[in-house]
Amino acid sequence: MKNFNSELTASLIAAANDISLIIDEDGVNQDVAVGSEDSSMQSAIDWIGRAWADTVTAESQPKIKDLLSDSSSRSPSRWRQVNHSLSHALFSHKRH
Repeated sequence: MKNFNSELTASLIAAANDISLIIDEDGVNQDVAVGSEDSSMQSAIDWIGRAWADTVTAESQPKIKDLLSDSSSRSPSRWRQVNHSLSHALFSHKRH
């Protein structure tokens, strides 16, 4: 892909989501883009180098395992809602 602009692509993905992650084949966060201007979301940058499953709530950890398992197939994975460890802080912040 000669005309692929990775910086533009990263900006578009970040703008479309609160948090975007680049996960390696072992399920470790390699990069984080925060699209939300909410300051409580900025601490997600600390997730780089951590296992994805360690950054989500306990009830979302099995979903992460399933998503990582699905990633090895050529078929699209089914959609899942995943709650990250910042979700509670964000929800609390928006209620006030």
